[in-house]
Amino acid sequence: MRSWSTSRLWATSCRFSVGSTLLAKDERSLEHDNTTGFNCRYAVAPGPKRWSVHAYGLAIDVDPVENPYVEGGRVHPRAGRAFLDRSHVRPGMAVWGGTLVRAFAAVGWRWGGRWTSAPDYQHFSRTGG
Repeated sequence: MRSWSTSRLWATSCRFSVGSTLLAKDERSLEHDNTTGFNCRYAVAPGPKRWSVHAYGLAIDVDPVENPYVEGGRVHPRAGRAFLDRSHVRPGMAVWGGTLVRAFAAVGWRWGGRWTSAPDYQHFSRTGG
């Protein structure tokens, strides 16, 4: 298993800028387009209540407005609705084969945008979940 470091991930010439990284509660953080890593919260997933991989520092959500989470027809955050058409690539968007997805893949992290039932375009994790 390769180790991960922010310097290794971002010390490239990819020129992908992160919008914001302020500390805030989950919904408020999403609305402010904050990129977040560690977040001690439960998983937003079916099944028994369990800690999210964010609670272990093994996941990061990048630019949530440009990369929304789609769950049962709901878009989180609401402003992310403008970015649902993933074929219209704009700055800050994580897309298949794009700089951000490739950078995380290079260090062994997987992208939530690959999930078919509830794509989470902002989500990258070491565990794949």
